[in-house]
Amino acid sequence: MSGDPVWAYDQSGDHCQGVQYIFPFASLVPSMYRDTTCCLLACLVLISCVILPCAADTNLALQEGWNYIAIPYTHTNYQHTAFSLFSTVNTAGHSVFRYNSQTQFWETLDPQSVVIPLEGIWIYASQPVSIPVAGDNTQPPVPKPLGAGWNAIGFAGSAAYPGDAFSSLSDHWVLAMGWNSQKQQYNPSVFTGDNPETQVIIPGKGYWIYLQSPGSYTIIQPLEPAPPSGNLTISTYPLGSLVYIDGVNTGVVTFAQFNNIPQGVHTIRLTSGGFRDYITTVTINANQTTSLFASLSEP
Repeated sequence: MSGDPVWAYDQSGDHCQGVQYIFPFASLVPSMYRDTTCCLLACLVLISCVILPCAADTNLALQEGWNYIAIPYTHTNYQHTAFSLFSTVNTAGHSVFRYNSQTQFWETLDPQSVVIPLEGIWIYASQPVSIPVAGDNTQPPVPKPLGAGWNAIGFAGSAAYPGDAFSSLSDHWVLAMGWNSQKQQYNPSVFTGDNPETQVIIPGKGYWIYLQSPGSYTIIQPLEPAPPSGNLTISTYPLGSLVYIDGVNTGVVTFAQFNNIPQGVHTIRLTSGGFRDYITTVTINANQTTSLFASLSEP
């Protein structure tokens, strides 16, 4: 399963047609559900992932090939977009995908597509790369409505056994599974009531979960207390410079204001086409606003 996949899906829609004959995963699915799930499972045979355990302000490690990830948290100041998250990833011309459980279609993400927390994302990397992801783990993710059938989800908080991770879906979920990128195969399915020690649910990784009826997926875990924080305003010449904070592409351009930045020293990088990058540090004090003006120089 090295190299390019046999099928490279570059358009939105249902791509199950023509691969229904691949049934190596049928044994993972209860017989009552096999007719409805084999097509979906067959479509995923070419996808792999390696993700490190994730918390707020951390990195997601992508392996060469296909990766299945999920952003655990949103950010106080901005929405994660495909561009802000994946601009450093060489996808070798492959699209980035998410699965819409309501329509049961694959969707491709454009650069401005908002990546929602707890949403399973498939992305190809031509070489290993680490994606910095900023988030706010002082507030729970917004509950995610899930439909009957297969759903692509993530997890937030601390690693947990399936029964605990999916406790908000206790009356709905039937089985869940992740992908083992080293073995290039799915992990054994986890069924309702199972809590195998080898099958912990890890923030930052994507999972497939099958529901027998619609449910609302809510993370039920203690949250971190909000740290002391302040605000930051950034203005630049030229206007419209892209802002990176501590290596994270915010997707926000100047003039920009960021609220609830944790107190302490932070690295700011500003980029604009035709100008040299501007890199500096700022010190954020609790309950205060720090202002930064930067003039980017021409090469």
